[in-house]
Parts: sequence; structure tokens; C-alpha cells
Amino acid sequence: MDPANVDRRRGLLVGISDASLKVRSMVIAGVTGKIEQKILSTTLQGESTRLIKAPAQWRTESRGHFTASFDLFVISGELQINGINVKPYTLLRVDRDSLIFEFSCVTPITALLCAEGPLKFVSGDIEIDKELIIGNTFVDDNDPKSNTLSSYCLSKVNSPRQFWIQRWGSDTDIHVSDWQSRTTSEECFVLRGAIDVGTSVNGNEQRFIYDVGGYYSLPPKVSKQSSEIRSKGPTLTVHICPVNSQLIESATG
Repeated sequence: MDPANVDRRRGLLVGISDASLKVRSMVIAGVTGKIEQKILSTTLQGESTRLIKAPAQWRTESRGHFTASFDLFVISGELQINGINVKPYTLLRVDRDSLIFEFSCVTPITALLCAEGPLKFVSGDIEIDKELIIGNTFVDDNDPKSNTLSSYCLSKVNSPRQFWIQRWGSDTDIHVSDWQSRTTSEECFVLRGAIDVGTSVNGNEQRFIYDVGGYYSLPPKVSKQSSEIRSKGPTLTVHICPVNSQLIESATG
């Protein structure tokens, strides 16, 4: 299944691995350079989550703004925007009304790009100049002896989307034993390690193991939709939800 051809609002996108996805070229008008992209999910109406790889000096050509708002979670490499350096495991929020006078890759980057519409870069000043939102940075100490399950929020309170890193910091498995569901959609991408995830809709259960580059997208709560997660040793996952998302504990599978 190619998630580029599926509307993520209409059902589960599970068992996806970036290694199996088609590599597509992506050129953004007004930005110098060509990037590689893998489409992880889309609404087929412009919204999408993509894994991108951009070369050094991928940059805007002038002062201006993007035609759609987007979140960029940097996995590796370094980006510079309006004089601010954005390093690995940092979240950047760019509003369509944000004035950009500098946007470039300091080094090649790998990132998750969550766009709210088709992206172009338009030269010139704009009447509304919204601030950029630079989220928090997660510092990965890669300590397998840390026998804890913890979450680190990347998003600022004024960001419309929540991003957080879940750390399954143990050299043994950690099991979230209760089935859970959310009031909104949820996406997950594996940064390190592996997780064993079960999803259940109307009693129909599926299980997949997600290694590095594994991805799933769960739509807003549909009937009895729930999930159960077990880590497979030291693991990092990044999760994405709308800001109003709430977790429903102990849902029935």
C-alpha cells in the first residue's frame, strides 16, 4: 500500500516502513535545490506528513513567505531560519503569514515535514508578520540503562499541533498494558529502537513491529479504536496530535 494514495482521515495507516516507500523528488517554487521525499500520509487535500532529505544550501531565494503553514521536526543536520539555528530533535513552526528573510540548510538535513497545504515560496513583504515558533530541543543521551518511560514535549503552548518524544529508556522491554485511544488523530514515527503496536477497531485487532523509520497514523476516534504499545529495548518515538488531543485510558479493544 502506498500511503500517498490513501486519505488518512478515513481509516488506519498501520505497518508502514519508510524503507518500503517510494522516493519522490520535491521542488518548492522559490526555494533553490531539490529534495527527496517519502510521503508517510496525506488527506489528499494538501495536508501531508513527509520524511524529507534536503541537501546543504537548500535555501529560499529571497525575502518572502510560504503559501501554507507547516511544522518541521529536524531529525539530523542543521537548518538556519531568520538567523536562528535549528538543530536535531528540535521543532520549527512556520506560519503562512511568517515573514522569512533567511531559510537554508547549514548541513544536509533529514526531517519530518507536516504541511497544511501545497508549499510555494512567494517573494515580497506581507501585511501580517507572525512570529516563528521554535520549539524545545530534546537532548538524546542514548543511555540504555535508564529504566524509565518518559515524554518530552517539543511544542510551545501557542502551537496548533502537539509534538512530543516518547523515550522508552530501558535495555528490557516496556509494556503499556492498557488499551488506549485518543479523541483526535495521532501519528507516530520511530526514531530509534522498535515498538510492537496493536490496534483494535470494533474488535478487529492488528499487530505490527515498527523499527527505525516505522510509522502509523490513527484517525480521530472511530467506534472502539484503541492501541497498545510495547517497546523492544531502548527506543525513541515522536508523536504528533492536534493541540486539543486527549488520551482516553483503558479503552476496550
